[in-house]
Amino acid sequence: MVDPVSLHLWSWRLLYPLLCAVIVFAQLIPLQTTPMDIPPPDLLIALTCAWVVRRPDQVPVVSVALVFFLTDILLQRPPGLGVALMIVATEFLRSRSPFMREFPFLLEWGVVTVVIIALALGVRLPMQMLMLSPPPFDLSAREVLVTTLAYPACAAFCHFVLKVRYLHPGDRESSGGYA
Repeated sequence: MVDPVSLHLWSWRLLYPLLCAVIVFAQLIPLQTTPMDIPPPDLLIALTCAWVVRRPDQVPVVSVALVFFLTDILLQRPPGLGVALMIVATEFLRSRSPFMREFPFLLEWGVVTVVIIALALGVRLPMQMLMLSPPPFDLSAREVLVTTLAYPACAAFCHFVLKVRYLHPGDRESSGGYA
């Protein structure tokens, strides 16, 4: 017999890659062919950070690795470095999740902003050391800014639409998804 709590947890674990696939599909659709001054936010990073902070048990590291590896391949980015940095970032947030549920949202937003900046620098610095041409610095800085500003919307989407909320001590289940 299948345990309903584990079945519910696996349904949440499958929802994460499905939402990421929708985001990647939207990024692949050529909606605008002229360059923009303000790049779109990296919703994949913002959604992943918001979900991992709230419910780290619902986003396993294997899902993060597969989603970001396939995204690198589909978006023709160099595979590997971004995936490794995103795994480190999510594990950093995962380890601080029990403490962050006590933080006010502005402090959580600040921690995630530092993580997003570290991700951008972590991709940029090795590219410069290997003498590859990274994107212009102002474009990367604008993408970090826009992604940081999109984080509250992703957190609100997780909280209000998906009902992905913090699991507090004393809640009914410790490994499932009844949020």
